[in-house]
Amino acid sequence: MKVSVHKFNPRTLQHALLGGVVLAAMAVTGAHAATGEPMPMKDSMFEKADTNHDGMISAEEFKASGMQGKLFAKADSNHDGMLNSDEFAKAEAMGAAK
Repeated sequence: MKVSVHKFNPRTLQHALLGGVVLAAMAVTGAHAATGEPMPMKDSMFEKADTNHDGMISAEEFKASGMQGKLFAKADSNHDGMLNSDEFAKAEAMGAAK
């Protein structure tokens, strides 16, 4: 009987561990998407800009965060005078594109 002996390859271990981390991150993201709950945004720009911690960004908070005021109106999709986290991300993307 012939026994097969494989050499230890650290790259294989790295790839396996990285794959596990990616799968775990996807599972967490998927769980939030399935429940309709927003992903937690610790230390995010949104959280920093939301100085009164009401979960929304007012025009004043937006300007105080250093963003261009004209982006606020463009990002305020529902025209309620406030930005939720999705609208704020849209404003960030528009600002980064310029």
